[in-house]
Amino acid sequence: WKDILAKVPPKEEDGALTGLWGYAIEEAVALEQAGAPLAGSDEAPVGAVITYMEELGLGDFIGAAERREQACRNGEMLERQVGRSAGVDMKAAMENGTWKDILAKA
Repeated sequence: WKDILAKVPPKEEDGALTGLWGYAIEEAVALEQAGAPLAGSDEAPVGAVITYMEELGLGDFIGAAERREQACRNGEMLERQVGRSAGVDMKAAMENGTWKDILAKA
């Protein structure tokens, strides 16, 4: 999943993270709600996505990421539709680290 996100700039709309980064936050929330781990990370899924955002120097988008997380916890999983319609399965990448096929579609 990191390889996917490293190639796409984050987007923000109405104060919340959108696009593939928003999709990653949504899938991370879904993993947390299911009690599932994030492949390759000891950190909670949402925290791992936000930490990676910081590592890439994208700290200006952390507030937007947190707003997307809160919207997800309130039942608004809007970016999943965007990612899935583009043929990207972020959930698979996060659950088992199979990112190469997904990256080819992004």
